[in-house]
Amino acid sequence: KVLSSIVKVDMSYDAAIILHNAGDAGDMTVSCQQQSDAKACQRSFDLNLNSMIQLNGAFLRQFEKSSSDLFVVNISSLLAIEAFPGLHMYAMMKSARDMYVKVLAKEQASVRCLNWAPGPMPTDLFEE
Repeated sequence: KVLSSIVKVDMSYDAAIILHNAGDAGDMTVSCQQQSDAKACQRSFDLNLNSMIQLNGAFLRQFEKSSSDLFVVNISSLLAIEAFPGLHMYAMMKSARDMYVKVLAKEQASVRCLNWAPGPMPTDLFEE
């Protein structure tokens, strides 16, 4: 639905950037062993990974004929490489996002890609 609302824009920009920071940890009281809700897993996948993939595709297609410098920035997390109890869904999605951006960088050499893990940020997730 979001992608269908993207309109054609003037392509005379010097640079275009897409920044991915959305994410949700899901139910942190559910352990790996207890995880049995397929719908919750799908929601996590859609919010934390699939949305990023779809938005990147739309962004890159939008600017593919442009001379603009393109930047893709993924706000990553220590959880992409470090295991923490109760955060398995979030950690898996962060790891997958990091790898997606690494592959994108290999496939699209002209696009500047960055996985950036700035440390704890004062978000709702951090407060939990």
